[in-house]
Amino acid sequence: SHAQPTCGPGQSGRHLAYSMLRFTIFLFLPAIAHWQEGSIPHDNDASLVVPGIGGDGRGRGESIPWSTLDTMLQRMTANNIPSANYTELNLNWTAAAAQVNQLDLDPREAVVVVTCKVNEVFDRLLTGLEKLDEDKYKLYVFYDEACLNSTSANEIRKRRRIEVQSFDRDTEKEALGMPYLYYSGIHLAASKPYQLRWLANHGNHERAWFLEEDVYMNGDWNELFDSLSSKKADFVLPKLKQECDWGLWDNGGWELKRNLCLHGLIAIHRMSKTLAVHMWQYLMLLKAGGYTAGHHESMILLLCIRTDECKVDVFEKSTIGKYKFTPDPPIDTRLLEYGKIYHPVKEWTGEPIEQGPSVGTK
Repeated sequence: SHAQPTCGPGQSGRHLAYSMLRFTIFLFLPAIAHWQEGSIPHDNDASLVVPGIGGDGRGRGESIPWSTLDTMLQRMTANNIPSANYTELNLNWTAAAAQVNQLDLDPREAVVVVTCKVNEVFDRLLTGLEKLDEDKYKLYVFYDEACLNSTSANEIRKRRRIEVQSFDRDTEKEALGMPYLYYSGIHLAASKPYQLRWLANHGNHERAWFLEEDVYMNGDWNELFDSLSSKKADFVLPKLKQECDWGLWDNGGWELKRNLCLHGLIAIHRMSKTLAVHMWQYLMLLKAGGYTAGHHESMILLLCIRTDECKVDVFEKSTIGKYKFTPDPPIDTRLLEYGKIYHPVKEWTGEPIEQGPSVGTK
Protein backbone atom coordinates (compact mmCIF):
# COMPACT_ATOMS: atom_id res chain seq x y z
CA SER A 1 0.00 0.00 0.00
CA HIS A 2 1.06 3.60 -0.45
CA ALA A 3 2.24 5.55 2.56
CA GLN A 4 -0.10 8.32 3.58
CA PRO A 5 1.32 11.82 4.10
CA THR A 6 1.54 13.06 7.64
CA CYS A 7 1.09 16.56 8.95
CA GLY A 8 3.12 18.26 11.65
CA PRO A 9 1.35 19.15 14.88
CA GLY A 10 2.25 22.84 14.80
CA GLN A 11 0.98 25.71 12.70
CA SER A 12 3.26 27.86 10.60
CA GLY A 13 3.26 31.59 11.28
CA ARG A 14 1.59 32.18 7.94
CA HIS A 15 -1.18 29.71 8.70
CA LEU A 16 -1.78 31.19 12.16
CA ALA A 17 -1.85 34.73 10.80
CA TYR A 18 -4.23 33.69 8.05
CA SER A 19 -6.54 31.97 10.56
CA MET A 20 -6.61 35.06 12.79
CA LEU A 21 -7.28 37.35 9.82
CA ARG A 22 -10.04 35.10 8.55
CA PHE A 23 -11.69 34.98 12.00
CA THR A 24 -11.47 38.77 12.37
CA ILE A 25 -13.05 39.32 8.96
CA PHE A 26 -15.72 36.80 9.83
CA LEU A 27 -16.73 38.78 12.90
CA PHE A 28 -17.34 41.86 10.78
CA LEU A 29 -19.36 40.30 7.98
CA PRO A 30 -22.90 41.46 8.84
CA ALA A 31 -24.53 39.29 6.21
CA ILE A 32 -23.37 36.15 7.98
CA ALA A 33 -25.33 36.96 11.11
CA HIS A 34 -28.68 36.18 9.56
CA TRP A 35 -27.64 33.16 7.48
CA GLN A 36 -28.11 30.66 10.27
CA GLU A 37 -27.09 30.33 13.90
CA GLY A 38 -24.72 27.54 14.80
CA SER A 39 -21.04 26.83 15.20
CA ILE A 40 -18.57 25.82 12.52
CA PRO A 41 -17.43 22.19 12.80
CA HIS A 42 -13.86 21.71 14.02
CA ASP A 43 -11.34 18.88 14.14
CA ASN A 44 -12.68 17.47 17.38
CA ASP A 45 -16.25 17.09 16.11
CA ALA A 46 -17.33 13.47 16.28
CA SER A 47 -19.20 13.59 13.02
CA LEU A 48 -20.45 15.70 10.16
CA VAL A 49 -24.22 16.11 10.15
CA VAL A 50 -25.77 17.09 6.84
CA PRO A 51 -29.36 18.17 7.60
CA GLY A 52 -31.99 17.66 4.96
CA ILE A 53 -30.53 14.43 3.60
CA GLY A 54 -32.22 11.19 4.42
CA GLY A 55 -33.27 7.98 2.74
CA ASP A 56 -36.43 9.65 1.48
CA GLY A 57 -34.77 13.03 0.94
CA ARG A 58 -36.83 14.63 3.70
CA GLY A 59 -35.25 13.57 6.99
CA ARG A 60 -32.38 15.20 8.85
CA GLY A 61 -30.03 12.55 7.59
CA GLU A 62 -27.42 10.38 9.22
CA SER A 63 -24.34 11.64 11.00
CA ILE A 64 -21.20 10.67 9.10
CA PRO A 65 -18.40 9.64 11.51
CA TRP A 66 -14.95 10.99 10.78
CA SER A 67 -13.76 7.39 10.89
CA THR A 68 -15.89 6.72 7.80
CA LEU A 69 -14.37 9.69 6.00
CA ASP A 70 -10.88 8.56 6.96
CA THR A 71 -11.54 5.03 5.71
CA MET A 72 -12.58 6.43 2.34
CA LEU A 73 -9.62 8.76 2.11
CA GLN A 74 -7.20 5.97 2.95
CA ARG A 75 -8.19 4.25 -0.31
CA MET A 76 -6.71 7.12 -2.28
CA THR A 77 -3.16 8.33 -2.96
CA ALA A 78 -1.75 11.28 -4.85
CA ASN A 79 -0.27 8.98 -7.52
CA ASN A 80 -3.26 6.73 -8.04
CA ILE A 81 -6.61 8.35 -7.39
CA PRO A 82 -9.44 5.86 -7.65
CA SER A 83 -12.55 7.29 -6.02
CA ALA A 84 -14.96 6.17 -3.35
CA ASN A 85 -18.67 6.15 -4.10
CA TYR A 86 -19.82 8.75 -1.59
CA THR A 87 -23.35 7.39 -1.17
CA GLU A 88 -23.48 8.41 2.50
CA LEU A 89 -24.11 12.00 1.38
CA ASN A 90 -26.77 10.99 -1.13
CA LEU A 91 -25.05 13.24 -3.67
CA ASN A 92 -26.37 11.88 -6.94
CA TRP A 93 -23.98 12.40 -9.86
CA THR A 94 -26.33 10.48 -12.16
CA ALA A 95 -29.14 12.92 -11.41
CA ALA A 96 -26.85 15.89 -12.05
CA ALA A 97 -25.73 14.37 -15.36
CA ALA A 98 -29.32 13.66 -16.37
CA GLN A 99 -30.26 17.27 -15.60
CA VAL A 100 -27.45 18.51 -17.84
CA ASN A 101 -28.26 16.04 -20.63
CA GLN A 102 -31.78 17.47 -20.90
CA LEU A 103 -30.43 20.92 -21.76
CA ASP A 104 -29.84 22.28 -25.24
CA LEU A 105 -26.25 23.38 -24.72
CA ASP A 106 -23.90 25.41 -26.88
CA PRO A 107 -21.40 22.84 -28.29
CA ARG A 108 -18.56 25.34 -27.90
CA GLU A 109 -16.41 25.47 -24.77
CA ALA A 110 -16.77 28.64 -22.73
CA VAL A 111 -13.54 30.54 -22.04
CA VAL A 112 -14.05 32.88 -19.09
CA VAL A 113 -11.55 35.49 -17.85
CA VAL A 114 -12.37 36.60 -14.30
CA THR A 115 -10.91 40.00 -13.46
CA CYS A 116 -10.69 42.75 -10.90
CA LYS A 117 -8.43 45.06 -12.91
CA VAL A 118 -7.55 46.27 -16.37
CA ASN A 119 -3.84 46.57 -17.15
CA GLU A 120 -1.43 45.67 -19.93
CA VAL A 121 -1.22 42.01 -18.91
CA PHE A 122 -5.01 41.72 -19.00
CA ASP A 123 -5.19 43.57 -22.33
CA ARG A 124 -2.62 41.25 -23.94
CA LEU A 125 -4.40 38.21 -22.49
CA LEU A 126 -7.69 39.28 -24.09
CA THR A 127 -5.94 40.11 -27.36
CA GLY A 128 -4.62 36.55 -27.50
CA LEU A 129 -7.96 35.00 -26.55
CA GLU A 130 -9.83 37.03 -29.16
CA LYS A 131 -8.01 34.92 -31.76
CA LEU A 132 -9.74 31.75 -30.56
CA ASP A 133 -11.73 29.83 -33.15
CA GLU A 134 -15.29 31.13 -32.81
CA ASP A 135 -16.68 27.77 -33.92
CA LYS A 136 -15.05 26.06 -30.93
CA TYR A 137 -14.88 28.65 -28.16
CA LYS A 138 -17.15 31.34 -26.67
CA LEU A 139 -15.29 34.14 -24.87
CA TYR A 140 -16.51 35.83 -21.67
CA VAL A 141 -15.19 38.35 -19.15
CA PHE A 142 -16.60 38.34 -15.61
CA TYR A 143 -15.66 41.34 -13.49
CA ASP A 144 -16.05 42.26 -9.83
CA GLU A 145 -18.10 45.44 -9.37
CA ALA A 146 -16.19 46.20 -6.17
CA CYS A 147 -12.91 46.87 -7.97
CA LEU A 148 -13.64 47.56 -11.64
CA ASN A 149 -15.56 50.70 -12.54
CA SER A 150 -18.23 50.95 -15.21
CA THR A 151 -15.97 52.93 -17.56
CA SER A 152 -13.40 50.14 -17.66
CA ALA A 153 -16.15 47.54 -18.02
CA ASN A 154 -17.63 49.44 -20.98
CA GLU A 155 -14.23 49.50 -22.67
CA ILE A 156 -14.14 45.70 -22.42
CA ARG A 157 -17.63 45.52 -23.91
CA LYS A 158 -16.40 47.36 -27.01
CA ARG A 159 -14.03 44.53 -27.83
CA ARG A 160 -14.97 42.02 -30.49
CA ARG A 161 -17.02 38.91 -29.58
CA ILE A 162 -16.62 39.17 -25.78
CA GLU A 163 -19.68 38.76 -23.55
CA VAL A 164 -19.21 40.74 -20.33
CA GLN A 165 -20.93 40.01 -17.01
CA SER A 166 -20.55 41.52 -13.54
CA PHE A 167 -20.86 40.05 -10.06
CA ASP A 168 -20.82 41.40 -6.52
CA ARG A 169 -19.98 40.04 -3.09
CA ASP A 170 -23.36 40.64 -1.43
CA THR A 171 -25.26 38.66 -4.05
CA GLU A 172 -22.83 35.73 -3.87
CA LYS A 173 -22.82 35.71 -0.06
CA GLU A 174 -26.60 35.54 -0.06
CA ALA A 175 -26.62 32.78 -2.71
CA LEU A 176 -24.01 30.61 -1.00
CA GLY A 177 -24.63 31.33 2.66
CA MET A 178 -22.21 30.12 5.31
CA PRO A 179 -20.04 28.10 2.86
CA TYR A 180 -18.98 31.43 1.32
CA LEU A 181 -16.70 32.08 4.30
CA TYR A 182 -14.02 29.54 3.35
CA TYR A 183 -14.92 28.53 -0.20
CA SER A 184 -14.36 32.08 -1.50
CA GLY A 185 -10.71 32.13 -0.39
CA ILE A 186 -8.46 34.30 1.74
CA HIS A 187 -9.81 37.62 0.42
CA LEU A 188 -13.48 36.56 0.62
CA ALA A 189 -13.69 37.38 -3.08
CA ALA A 190 -16.88 36.66 -4.99
CA SER A 191 -15.24 35.40 -8.19
CA LYS A 192 -14.98 31.66 -7.46
CA PRO A 193 -18.52 31.38 -6.03
CA TYR A 194 -19.94 33.33 -8.98
CA GLN A 195 -18.21 31.34 -11.71
CA LEU A 196 -19.37 28.06 -10.14
CA ARG A 197 -22.95 29.31 -9.74
CA TRP A 198 -22.95 30.62 -13.30
CA LEU A 199 -21.83 27.32 -14.84
CA ALA A 200 -24.13 25.23 -12.63
CA ASN A 201 -27.29 27.30 -13.07
CA HIS A 202 -26.94 29.58 -16.08
CA GLY A 203 -23.95 28.86 -18.32
CA ASN A 204 -25.17 27.21 -21.51
CA HIS A 205 -22.01 25.16 -22.07
CA GLU A 206 -21.05 21.56 -21.40
CA ARG A 207 -17.53 22.62 -20.40
CA ALA A 208 -15.97 25.94 -19.38
CA TRP A 209 -12.43 27.24 -19.00
CA PHE A 210 -11.84 29.75 -16.19
CA LEU A 211 -8.76 32.00 -16.19
CA GLU A 212 -7.63 34.52 -13.61
CA GLU A 213 -6.51 37.88 -14.97
CA ASP A 214 -2.81 37.23 -14.22
CA VAL A 215 -2.56 33.98 -16.18
CA TYR A 216 -0.63 34.50 -19.39
CA MET A 217 0.61 32.51 -22.37
CA ASN A 218 2.93 33.84 -25.04
CA GLY A 219 1.52 31.78 -27.88
CA ASP A 220 -1.58 30.50 -29.62
CA TRP A 221 -4.47 29.76 -27.24
CA ASN A 222 -6.10 27.64 -29.95
CA GLU A 223 -3.11 25.29 -29.82
CA LEU A 224 -3.27 25.01 -26.04
CA PHE A 225 -7.02 24.41 -25.74
CA ASP A 226 -7.10 22.14 -28.78
CA SER A 227 -4.28 20.06 -27.30
CA LEU A 228 -6.38 19.57 -24.14
CA SER A 229 -9.69 18.95 -25.88
CA SER A 230 -9.01 15.20 -26.03
CA LYS A 231 -9.05 15.12 -22.22
CA LYS A 232 -12.66 14.27 -21.45
CA ALA A 233 -12.28 14.66 -17.68
CA ASP A 234 -14.72 16.77 -15.68
CA PHE A 235 -11.93 18.73 -14.00
CA VAL A 236 -8.72 19.60 -15.88
CA LEU A 237 -6.06 21.65 -14.12
CA PRO A 238 -2.35 22.44 -14.53
CA LYS A 239 -1.07 20.49 -11.55
CA LEU A 240 -1.91 18.78 -8.27
CA LYS A 241 0.04 19.40 -5.10
CA GLN A 242 0.30 17.27 -1.96
CA GLU A 243 1.04 19.66 0.87
CA CYS A 244 0.08 19.02 4.48
CA ASP A 245 1.36 22.40 5.71
CA TRP A 246 -0.51 24.41 3.06
CA GLY A 247 -1.66 27.64 4.68
CA LEU A 248 -5.21 27.45 3.31
CA TRP A 249 -6.51 24.20 4.82
CA ASP A 250 -9.87 24.80 6.46
CA ASN A 251 -11.93 22.87 8.97
CA GLY A 252 -15.37 23.62 7.56
CA GLY A 253 -17.62 21.15 5.77
CA TRP A 254 -15.33 18.19 5.09
CA GLU A 255 -12.04 17.76 6.88
CA LEU A 256 -10.22 17.82 3.56
CA LYS A 257 -6.71 17.78 4.96
CA ARG A 258 -6.76 14.36 6.57
CA ASN A 259 -4.52 11.72 5.02
CA LEU A 260 -4.60 13.08 1.47
CA CYS A 261 -3.39 16.70 1.82
CA LEU A 262 -4.13 17.22 -1.87
CA HIS A 263 -5.12 20.46 -3.53
CA GLY A 264 -5.04 21.89 -7.03
CA LEU A 265 -3.53 24.99 -8.57
CA ILE A 266 -6.50 26.31 -10.52
CA ALA A 267 -5.71 29.84 -11.70
CA ILE A 268 -6.60 28.25 -15.02
CA HIS A 269 -8.82 25.17 -15.16
CA ARG A 270 -11.64 23.51 -17.08
CA MET A 271 -14.81 22.22 -15.45
CA SER A 272 -17.76 20.27 -16.79
CA LYS A 273 -21.27 21.56 -16.22
CA THR A 274 -22.14 18.26 -14.54
CA LEU A 275 -19.39 18.76 -11.96
CA ALA A 276 -20.53 22.35 -11.41
CA VAL A 277 -24.12 21.17 -10.78
CA HIS A 278 -22.83 18.42 -8.46
CA MET A 279 -20.59 20.86 -6.56
CA TRP A 280 -23.35 23.46 -6.24
CA GLN A 281 -25.77 20.86 -4.89
CA TYR A 282 -23.26 19.94 -2.19
CA LEU A 283 -22.70 23.57 -1.21
CA MET A 284 -26.46 24.06 -0.96
CA LEU A 285 -26.66 21.09 1.43
CA LEU A 286 -23.98 22.70 3.60
CA LYS A 287 -25.81 26.04 3.43
CA ALA A 288 -29.05 24.40 4.55
CA GLY A 289 -27.27 22.96 7.57
CA GLY A 290 -25.51 26.19 8.53
CA TYR A 291 -22.08 24.75 7.76
CA THR A 292 -19.15 26.32 6.02
CA ALA A 293 -17.02 24.64 3.34
CA GLY A 294 -13.44 24.03 2.29
CA HIS A 295 -11.28 26.30 0.13
CA HIS A 296 -12.14 26.11 -3.57
CA GLU A 297 -8.62 24.94 -4.50
CA SER A 298 -9.14 21.74 -2.54
CA MET A 299 -12.88 21.24 -2.34
CA ILE A 300 -13.73 20.94 -6.05
CA LEU A 301 -10.85 18.55 -6.64
CA LEU A 302 -11.65 16.23 -3.75
CA LEU A 303 -15.39 16.20 -4.43
CA CYS A 304 -14.56 14.97 -7.93
CA ILE A 305 -12.04 12.41 -6.66
CA ARG A 306 -14.61 11.04 -4.20
CA THR A 307 -17.21 10.52 -6.91
CA ASP A 308 -16.74 7.42 -9.07
CA GLU A 309 -18.15 8.95 -12.22
CA CYS A 310 -16.15 12.21 -11.97
CA LYS A 311 -12.71 12.25 -13.56
CA VAL A 312 -9.68 14.48 -12.95
CA ASP A 313 -6.85 15.15 -15.40
CA VAL A 314 -3.86 17.49 -15.57
CA PHE A 315 -2.08 19.48 -18.28
CA GLU A 316 0.86 18.01 -20.15
CA LYS A 317 4.15 19.12 -18.59
CA SER A 318 5.17 20.64 -21.92
CA THR A 319 2.47 23.32 -21.49
CA ILE A 320 3.65 24.62 -18.09
CA GLY A 321 6.19 27.40 -17.67
CA LYS A 322 6.42 28.93 -14.21
CA TYR A 323 3.13 28.33 -12.47
CA LYS A 324 2.77 29.07 -8.77
CA PHE A 325 0.55 30.89 -6.31
CA THR A 326 -0.13 34.61 -6.38
CA PRO A 327 2.14 35.62 -3.44
CA ASP A 328 5.22 34.86 -5.55
CA PRO A 329 7.09 37.84 -7.08
CA PRO A 330 5.77 38.96 -10.48
CA ILE A 331 7.20 37.09 -13.44
CA ASP A 332 9.55 38.96 -15.80
CA THR A 333 7.66 38.81 -19.08
CA ARG A 334 10.91 38.96 -21.06
CA LEU A 335 11.53 35.37 -19.91
CA LEU A 336 8.21 33.93 -21.12
CA GLU A 337 8.81 30.89 -23.29
CA TYR A 338 6.58 30.50 -26.30
CA GLY A 339 3.56 28.24 -25.88
CA LYS A 340 3.67 27.82 -22.08
CA ILE A 341 1.36 28.92 -19.26
CA TYR A 342 2.67 31.36 -16.63
CA HIS A 343 1.16 32.59 -13.36
CA PRO A 344 1.20 35.11 -11.78
CA VAL A 345 2.11 37.74 -14.39
CA LYS A 346 1.36 40.99 -12.58
CA GLU A 347 3.00 43.58 -14.82
CA TRP A 348 4.58 43.87 -18.24
CA THR A 349 8.36 44.37 -18.06
CA GLY A 350 9.31 43.93 -21.71
CA GLU A 351 8.69 41.93 -24.83
CA PRO A 352 8.74 38.13 -24.31
CA ILE A 353 10.62 35.51 -26.27
CA GLU A 354 8.81 35.56 -29.61
CA GLN A 355 9.98 32.34 -31.20
CA GLY A 356 9.87 28.82 -29.86
CA PRO A 357 8.20 25.45 -30.16
CA SER A 358 4.44 25.29 -30.35
CA VAL A 359 2.38 23.76 -27.55
CA GLY A 360 2.96 20.04 -27.17
CA THR A 361 6.07 19.84 -29.39
CA LYS A 362 9.66 19.30 -28.31
